[in-house]
Amino acid sequence: MKKFPVYPILLAVFPILSLWAANLQYIRPESTFRSFLTILFGTSIFWGVLTAILRNIHKAAIITSITGILFSSYGRLYPLIENFSVLGLNIGRHRFLLGFMGVVLIAIFWCIIKTRKDLSRILPVMLLVSLGLLALPSIQIASHLMKETNLKSVNLSAQVSTQRRDKALIPLNAFPQDQLPDIYYIILDSYGRADVLNDCFGYNIQPFLESMEELGFVAAAESQTNFTITDLSLAAALNMDYPQSFAIEPKQASDPAVLHEWTVHNTVRNSLERIGYQSVAFDSGYGISQWNDADVYYVRSSSMRWLLGGINPFEDMYLNTTIGTLIFQFESKMATSVRVFLDGAHLEHRQRMLDIMDNLVKVPDNPAPTFAFAHILAPHNPFVFGPDGEYISRNTPFTLNNDPDTRNGFAYINGYTDQVAYLNKRFYEIISEILRKSEIPPVIILQGDHGPSKWVTSVSGRSDILNLYYFPGAEDVIYPTISPVNSFRLIFNSLFDANLPLIADQTFFTTHSTIEQLLPVSGEEEKCNPAFLKPRKQN
Repeated sequence: MKKFPVYPILLAVFPILSLWAANLQYIRPESTFRSFLTILFGTSIFWGVLTAILRNIHKAAIITSITGILFSSYGRLYPLIENFSVLGLNIGRHRFLLGFMGVVLIAIFWCIIKTRKDLSRILPVMLLVSLGLLALPSIQIASHLMKETNLKSVNLSAQVSTQRRDKALIPLNAFPQDQLPDIYYIILDSYGRADVLNDCFGYNIQPFLESMEELGFVAAAESQTNFTITDLSLAAALNMDYPQSFAIEPKQASDPAVLHEWTVHNTVRNSLERIGYQSVAFDSGYGISQWNDADVYYVRSSSMRWLLGGINPFEDMYLNTTIGTLIFQFESKMATSVRVFLDGAHLEHRQRMLDIMDNLVKVPDNPAPTFAFAHILAPHNPFVFGPDGEYISRNTPFTLNNDPDTRNGFAYINGYTDQVAYLNKRFYEIISEILRKSEIPPVIILQGDHGPSKWVTSVSGRSDILNLYYFPGAEDVIYPTISPVNSFRLIFNSLFDANLPLIADQTFFTTHSTIEQLLPVSGEEEKCNPAFLKPRKQN
């Protein structure tokens, strides 16, 4: 250890490891590979060159560690001082923070280079600190990967069924196989209700609704989601009940693995598969809606994209926490090939949604009765579609949460309504094609899981959703205030004589996927943020 201290390497990988540990539900191990490889290579080269120059491996190790800490923390430090002023001078700028860090580094380097003390004595302390830092994220990651492995080797459905009050299965009276209609459950993430988009965004989707009604759809004009976050919203809709109602203990529904299982192997899917339906699903890019064990699963071929493709979401996130965040300040001025590489996560996100839309029209080609579930992460930000489907270059790190566009209400409104415009055109075409190709009239639900950002609207505005239904007799049973939790209750009653009672249409607000933090939404609050009202646009 004294001949070759390892703590600079350990400290270098800690930020990557901790970031991965904080996002275990969404980050696959291969997504972190290039980050680890790059930081290990860069740290080793920097340390090796310093050692050759200083002819002292311990001095080089300390300088390398301090440089790495400043490199890795820059992106976290800058937001803390951004727009901070002293005596009227805005010091929250990159030039000031870079200058300050440069002076600190030079001063530290000078002191370390000039000292005659035996710096090998601090090695045990540095080693203990670095190992201590790595311990917690390493345990978290190892535990998660072991749990995933165990879940693949055991029947999780049987385990989770013991944590439910019901059996996650509804007996259905089925038609003969050749008379069963295909069923489509299509979620457009964050698609709000017509009145919210009109009043808060100044955007009129009535022409789209009218065109869908001409196809035979019935709109629930006063519909609200049951939960204002995706995970709980999907769990409620696909299980036809509130998770806190069918959980034996509330904390069980707060377990991400349990909630994931309830959503993937849900009551609707189980019941339909029991009477001969094939499940059809799509790679959504969002863990809880990826049914990769479906009978038919459309997924992009990964090939070597994780190694040779553009920046992935994890790399984008990591880069933004380091001094690499400066790249996003100048990306628009870079060569096209560089911008395409840096936009890799956004381009992948966009292409995944295009693939889902392209593959939806292939579902009627399956001769078996199918239950198709498609979750499209739009019009949710980040905004990557223009009104005609053109790509919108972002120049920002990729994230599904706290996207930079949400900080500017007007930018959010523009990006959101552009994506709505594209989705309206595209889904009119997709559904028209599905109807044309279907020998038996299908069942289609086109629905938002929740409404737009609560920063631009409000908690109440975020609860109001698009909700459209197509099935025989829909106009007789769909009522204006129906919520997703009752969607399949009505459909199962209408198609399969299930005789399910409707339950109360309620809306809850929570900031996390936890049952303990639920708050009811009355729907009577102000829906719009008046600061961001804008002129009306037509679809």
